[in-house]
Amino acid sequence: MIQFPKLAGPALLALLVLWLGGCAGMPETGSAPEPATDTGEATTETGARDEPDAEQPSADTAEEAARAEQALRQQPEGFTRDTLYRLLVADLAGRQGDVATALEGYLATARETRDPRVAERATRLALYASEDELAFEAVQRWLELAPDEHQAHAIAARLYLRRGEPDGAMLHLRRLVEVTGDGTEAGLQSVAALVTRSSNPATALAAMRRLPSRYREYAVTQYAIGELADQTGDRQAALEALDRALDIDPGHGDARVLRARIWLESGEEERALADLRAARDRFPEDRALALGTARLLVSAGREQVARTTIQRTFEQFGDDSFAVYSLALMAMQISAWDDARIYLERLLAMGQRTSTAHYYLGRIAEQESDCTTAMRHYIKVGRGEHRFDSELRAADCMARLGRIEEARLHLERMGNQYDEPAAQARIATTRAAIEQAAGNPGRALTVLGNAVERYPDNLDLRYTRALTAAEQDRFELAREDLEFILDREPDNARALNALGYMLADRNLELQRARAMIERALEQNPQDPATIDSMGWVLYRQGRPAAALKHLQEAWERDPDAEIGAHLGEVLWALGRREQARAIWEQAREREPDSEILQETIDRLTR
Repeated sequence: MIQFPKLAGPALLALLVLWLGGCAGMPETGSAPEPATDTGEATTETGARDEPDAEQPSADTAEEAARAEQALRQQPEGFTRDTLYRLLVADLAGRQGDVATALEGYLATARETRDPRVAERATRLALYASEDELAFEAVQRWLELAPDEHQAHAIAARLYLRRGEPDGAMLHLRRLVEVTGDGTEAGLQSVAALVTRSSNPATALAAMRRLPSRYREYAVTQYAIGELADQTGDRQAALEALDRALDIDPGHGDARVLRARIWLESGEEERALADLRAARDRFPEDRALALGTARLLVSAGREQVARTTIQRTFEQFGDDSFAVYSLALMAMQISAWDDARIYLERLLAMGQRTSTAHYYLGRIAEQESDCTTAMRHYIKVGRGEHRFDSELRAADCMARLGRIEEARLHLERMGNQYDEPAAQARIATTRAAIEQAAGNPGRALTVLGNAVERYPDNLDLRYTRALTAAEQDRFELAREDLEFILDREPDNARALNALGYMLADRNLELQRARAMIERALEQNPQDPATIDSMGWVLYRQGRPAAALKHLQEAWERDPDAEIGAHLGEVLWALGRREQARAIWEQAREREPDSEILQETIDRLTR
């Protein structure tokens, strides 16, 4: 039970004016509650101003009280002094980040009053707190008080989908269409956007199939059904729905791209590409179709065709900042760095997304080992969404340019500026990496140790310290951190692989090591490092022939020096010494300073 403070007179009226102005900063769905705001005024414990002459209010105070009295007369029925106290305390709790108290107060007030704004705030608070049952109660009250409210029907539909109740969801999806002011097509667009993002696609699909037949005659509905069927793994049903969508509207680019993707994944590559080419020729001005086609080719690994398509799309939509930005990201995905640079510089010339453009131009410069240019771009990111990453990367670039002390000072300033635990952990990790690169491994381990002591439950910090400790032959410390991670996350693939490899490398607990690596490999079957670990533990178990298969696969995926050292050693053990020397030579060409490679060669060829 909550004990609410007793407010009286001007304090109550002033707070009531604040609440009537918009329910005082309650969060929208998915946003955090606003922090308390310091107005700079001295107040008493009740919130009233501490003024020497309370019986002689100023003109401002009198005017404020008059407005509050007028507002009080306009209140919907059901607002008593007690409910106002509860509501105002709930509002203050929300401002201070106490979501549980705010939610309790708003829910109690929503039950007692007939103001839909209170029910709305209760609903959004419950969603923010991941209290679905309370959100369900609150949204029902909201709809009772505002039966035509678009957002209330959308939230109710989402909650019914989460509960696995397609009939309830369908009723609100239908009402969502009916209350959308821009017509049926716009309403169905809202419905499609909602259902295709559902965490329960099977229920969403069932709900869409229950919509009235008149709504199923729209291409957007059939597209949504097709996307949901694809999410549930029913490709045949998906293709049938997409065919119907394209029969209704041949220019529906999203439906065409999704159908092409399903064909590609089913092995009908030529059919998919031919259909997309024909559609591009038929609808040359369709930006969504052009971008969707390029994106599909990138995700399908058709890099050369993708690059040509991206270039063609840029030629056509080079004055569209959204298209240029999307094409830049796609070009970076396929390592088409020169093309990506052109597109990002085009954004700068247009004055659009400049902060993001500078960030990615910095990333491209880093790829090309041009840290001077990278830093120039990172400095220009400013206060954009990539500000923190840019500052971290700038420090790394300083270190790579030999400006170690400058990098240390830069990170020290960042540590004073960003106090969130996650930010502090990343700053510490970057500091350690810089010290390691500067030839100060002990200092790197100290930095990480201090950070772990401060944030002992941060698993990323623990993992980084484990790897750093292992490099310094501090096996017990590394093992302690990795065991800590696995105690909390038994299926953590990174920790499973790291500890399994460390044990195998030291010929310790080989059966357990292999079991851990197998579990990691189940999660990351394409990861070269984990495949290498599997080969290495098999070799340590005296099975070089079985190890060879895994090590060859790992080498094909990533010709890393350490993988080359392992592969060469197994080939040497199998008597295939010329092949071993050839692998080592290739690895040396790529990483001439690799210590593990040199140690392996010296040990075996002496």
